[in-house]
Amino acid sequence: MASSSKKRCYKGAADIEKHINTEKHKKQSRLCASTSKLDNFVSMQGKDKNSAVDATLAFHVVKHHQSYKSMDCTSPLLKKLFSDSELARSLACARTKSEAIINNVIAPYSIEMLLQKLQDIVFFGCSTNASNHNAEKIFPIIIPFFDRKTGIQSKLIELSALANETSMTIANHLLTTLQKYNLKQKCVSFTGDNANVNFGGAARNVGNNVITHLNNNADHEIVGVGCPAHILHNAIRHATDLLDFDVESLVMKIFNHFSVCTVRTENLKELCNYVEINYEKLLCHSKTRWLSLFPAIERILELYEALKEYFLTGDKSPVIIKKFFESDTSEIYLFYLHLLTAIFHSRIATLEKEKNSIAEVLCTLKETIESLSQRIEHNFIPLKVRDLFHKNNINDDERNRINTEMKNLYQECINYINIWIKPLDSFKCFEWMTLQQNQELQFDNITESLLFLRNKGITIDDVKLFEEFCILQNFLSSKQHDFYVEQAEKKWVIFFEACNDITRVTELLKICPRKRTKMPTEKARSVLGFDPVTLPIDFNFNDIEDIFEVYDYLTPDDARTILRLYWQQEGAPPHFAGQVRDYLDEQFGDRWIGRGGPIHDHFALQT
Repeated sequence: MASSSKKRCYKGAADIEKHINTEKHKKQSRLCASTSKLDNFVSMQGKDKNSAVDATLAFHVVKHHQSYKSMDCTSPLLKKLFSDSELARSLACARTKSEAIINNVIAPYSIEMLLQKLQDIVFFGCSTNASNHNAEKIFPIIIPFFDRKTGIQSKLIELSALANETSMTIANHLLTTLQKYNLKQKCVSFTGDNANVNFGGAARNVGNNVITHLNNNADHEIVGVGCPAHILHNAIRHATDLLDFDVESLVMKIFNHFSVCTVRTENLKELCNYVEINYEKLLCHSKTRWLSLFPAIERILELYEALKEYFLTGDKSPVIIKKFFESDTSEIYLFYLHLLTAIFHSRIATLEKEKNSIAEVLCTLKETIESLSQRIEHNFIPLKVRDLFHKNNINDDERNRINTEMKNLYQECINYINIWIKPLDSFKCFEWMTLQQNQELQFDNITESLLFLRNKGITIDDVKLFEEFCILQNFLSSKQHDFYVEQAEKKWVIFFEACNDITRVTELLKICPRKRTKMPTEKARSVLGFDPVTLPIDFNFNDIEDIFEVYDYLTPDDARTILRLYWQQEGAPPHFAGQVRDYLDEQFGDRWIGRGGPIHDHFALQT
């Protein structure tokens, strides 16, 4: 407080008393008395619960893809509604503070938590896929792994915009990220779509592709796994090229004809009433949406009579659509395609489940081939098609031609799937891990898995594994039907939970089913847009469905650790005072930003 440069404490009590009576000292005393103490602004007492509330509100914004601007009114509103709550009255978490909590606390913590979890994982994979966001190419990097308590997990570790999507750029991005987090040695697989840039086509040619570059820069072999849903989607698109009409274009053209015109829709409704069918809105199909074609065709079939009447009697009906409905076989073709797309629709939906293993993927692809093959073998003709043949007076030659055309369609789908499934054949040795109810589990099956892993540089103790195999057999012998309807990863979680001592099954844990992950790049499309900070939070905390879990998780004991408060100030002379910096060192340690502090605020120094 005393600003005199003389060290009066060395001159005796008389000089100190003399200084106290000076006008200058009295003025400084009055200033100090009227100035709020620094404790009033940065006191940590009782702040843990407030910090947990602030973090929960900030997390709520990200979880529900809201704008940070919404927080400008949230805190005042809570204060008004719960004015009798001391905690509510102390809320002060508007857009700036919320964004700071997300950027500097929760987002880094989500990555830190993931890295800590991966320390206990023997090996895992990595996945990426490009997504366009305006003029940017966005590449998320996903780490899929198996956790004995929670099953298959997929966590986002990096989200970046790259200048291009060449194979070298993608591979370097993956390698740089893995090295950055010291994960390169544990990564044994790469998952992406089936584009040539990733795998070099169905033949997996060695050359200028991502998997080749990864293996050239890795100490061990990295296995490539393509997208099975992509295979099924392309199979039906490739097969329908054999038809005289483009079913996808037809479906989209019919939808677009009514989607933007109320008058046309009302006319269609009147025709539906006339032919005594219930009107339902036509469904849109997108060529990049794998599950949209089947319901769109189904809806056209439901409204077929009304649509046919509309386009054949209309004066300005699109020529392509009118020609289609003029044919006596148009409904027959639509019904056949409806049956075909139903097969693929259900299988793609299965492949799109959140926690599929590679073994389950193989089973689903094989089931698809088997279903199509049986239709060919038994010359299956649905009763509805037979009725339409009779209703439209289709002669025998035309019937045989249509049925032969459909067989060729089925066979073309099978041929396409067989070509693209070949790279996955090496994973057949893991099919035993689905733990099917009627499956005869033999150790010879597991031996094939051991040989596969050994060739990839992964060592498993087969002597110890045999003992664990016996434990697994005893466990399965007591299980009922309810157990076997679960997904493979869930079955293994139940098995490991039943093992009181996890050290007894460590070798089985090493080879548990890993995930063929799907990419989350379209998941966070909200007012937040593309944000490399908020998307990792939204994705890595996707197992938290109830927002109240977040507040319970941020207990007072954990709040000080997780929500580490940082203090930032400008470089003004009062902020540079010795006692101010000493106080901040005592309260915040290395967690304050400013002139003379542990973290230099360059902007403050420049101004």
